[in-house]
Amino acid sequence: MTGTKVVKGGALTFDLNGYTLNTGSYTLSISSGAEIIIKNGAITGSAAGPLSGIIKMTSSDASLTMVDVEVTNTTTSTSTSNVIYFDPKENITFTATNCSFSISSSNGRVIAGGSGTGESTVTFDGCTLSSAYRTVVLTGGGYTFNATNCNISTSSSDSTDAAIYLSTAKMTANISDTVITAENGANAINTNSSSSATATITLSGDMDVTGDISSKYETITITGGTYSSDVSEYQYVDLDTYMVVNNGDGTYTVTMIASTGILGISTDAAGTEPSISGEIVFGEGTDEIYVNVAAADISANYTATAYPTTNLTYTGTSGDDCDYVFAGWYYENAGDYVAYGSEEADDDHSTFDFTSEAYAKFVDADVLTMKYQITAGTTSETASTNMRFVTTVDSLKYNAVGFVITINGKQKTVSSKKVYEQIVAKIDGDAFSYTPSTFSSASNYFMTYSLLNIPDTSYDTEITVVPYWETMDGTKVYGVERVVKVSDSF
Repeated sequence: MTGTKVVKGGALTFDLNGYTLNTGSYTLSISSGAEIIIKNGAITGSAAGPLSGIIKMTSSDASLTMVDVEVTNTTTSTSTSNVIYFDPKENITFTATNCSFSISSSNGRVIAGGSGTGESTVTFDGCTLSSAYRTVVLTGGGYTFNATNCNISTSSSDSTDAAIYLSTAKMTANISDTVITAENGANAINTNSSSSATATITLSGDMDVTGDISSKYETITITGGTYSSDVSEYQYVDLDTYMVVNNGDGTYTVTMIASTGILGISTDAAGTEPSISGEIVFGEGTDEIYVNVAAADISANYTATAYPTTNLTYTGTSGDDCDYVFAGWYYENAGDYVAYGSEEADDDHSTFDFTSEAYAKFVDADVLTMKYQITAGTTSETASTNMRFVTTVDSLKYNAVGFVITINGKQKTVSSKKVYEQIVAKIDGDAFSYTPSTFSSASNYFMTYSLLNIPDTSYDTEITVVPYWETMDGTKVYGVERVVKVSDSF
């Protein structure tokens, strides 16, 4: 039996007196005008679905306060489900003190916001929140989000997930004296919002953060605490137009930057941004080699992780000592070669099932290599510097292109769908334009990624970088590994 129990109007206090309230698959919905206090006990249930939860707050002018309550959603549904579903409307307030919240579903969220546009307040004090997906998810309208003396964690290994996932245009978040844990590859904090967002996040006090902070918000100020190396030491740039700035006094600020701000070398002589091709979707290649592979050979030998080397001198999956690298599965149409899954592909070739005859495309291996730059004028006496990695693609017929970066044993994979037709570097104050053909005559677009504010104490630290691309059929192809240090450049 499923449904919703509505708690209406007035000020009500529910003292559970140490007992457990089992809501089954029902949802406790707090209506407009209600001022509810729940304390001293536990609530369990199995409500499933993205717009539901053990508790639902979607009406304006309502408040819920929870004190000393353990709330568990035991659903194992594979659909996205919640402990608390919170749709921001005007004057909704949720406050939890000394509470515990958890959910069993692999796609579970402790608190998830809807698409409403109202101003709402969410406060956790002394609480534990855990999930295997995105633990705190606030979307839609404006929020004030407060977390003090909390433990917020996710066990997800997906880099798009986070312990705290914020995607809203208006946000004021104050997080202090809190443990945020994302040890398996997800982000600690991910703010996936528009560049016009008017939002600020402040992390203060005795913070203990494991996992990356990936932000599109203009301002994140960090004034205290311990952070994983991706935040405090190397300052990975996780999104195309934002970076974390080390203020040099133990604080960090996330700021919006245009391409003119990346290493000071990404504008041309006139000061304009380099042209950007757009998303990697389709395009023309050069110096292409296509190998016709029979259906029986494909079904017997190849998958998205085992790609062909037939009739080519390429002999390894790392790109070492090879002449060509795999660039995707294609089919022939009236004399042209079309990539499976590209915009040009017809309905019969929208995906590649690895059971049909196809053409394996290869390109010069130098296309999938890595070069790097550091900020102009860097010496051993410079307090900190930036390093930009650069690779290329031959066409736009890729799902993504990126790097696998390893520093001090910690590995991070970054990728992008944006590429450039040129980049510009400054040498002795003069701007020089570089084209992708610097890598290979088959290279047509650059992809770049930057490490910012590398301290001088890490100039001799080895950074291992492997470029890769993902073809339209989903195959990931890795280029030659390269180990570099800042000190190699002076």
